[in-house]
Amino acid sequence: MEEIVILIIQFVLEVFGEALLELLFDLASSKTNTKGEMSFLWAISAIAAGAIVGGLTLLVFSHSFVHHPWLRNANLVVAPLFSYAIAKRMSKNKVNVNPLVQARLAFLFTLSLAAIRFLFAQQ
Repeated sequence: MEEIVILIIQFVLEVFGEALLELLFDLASSKTNTKGEMSFLWAISAIAAGAIVGGLTLLVFSHSFVHHPWLRNANLVVAPLFSYAIAKRMSKNKVNVNPLVQARLAFLFTLSLAAIRFLFAQQ
C-alpha cells in the first residue's frame, strides 16, 4: 500500500512540476501573443523553451521523480495534456489572448520539457 502512495506522489510531483514551469512560459507568451493564430515561430519558441527548461531542471534534479518505467511513459502523455487544460482554462479570462493558441503552446512546451527529462533523467 505504501508503494502505491509513493508512486502516486512521485507521478503528481512530476506532472505538477512540469505544469508549473509551463505557467511561467504562459505568462511571457500571453503578453505578446494576441488573438491571432499560432505561428511557426511561437511553436518553435515553445519547444525550445521547454527543452531548455528541461535541461536546466536536470542540473538541479538529475534523478526522475518517477521511478517506474510505465509511469515515466504515462508522464509523456499526461503532463502535456494537463498543461494544455490549465492553459486553456486560464487564458479564457485574459483579454486579447486566444485560448487555443495558449493551450497549444503550453502543450508543446511541456511535451519538450517532459521528453528531455524522460530521455536524460536518471532513474
